[in-house]
Amino acid sequence: MGGWFLTMSLGSKVAGLMTSSWDKFPDKRIYFFIWFVAGVIGSALIFSRIGWLNRIVRAKTGEK
Repeated sequence: MGGWFLTMSLGSKVAGLMTSSWDKFPDKRIYFFIWFVAGVIGSALIFSRIGWLNRIVRAKTGEK
């Protein structure tokens, strides 16, 4: 449960920082490109950990 609250607070902090910088971007395409790159990096991190997460779930649930 603590991990959920931690990720939500970090995500909210990053969203607040990006929102406060909306007016600083004269070309809004750059703003959305930064969000796109952040999403790609985040998804790459999640997919890189799938094997590790599967091993943990199998060990905790007893599945083979």
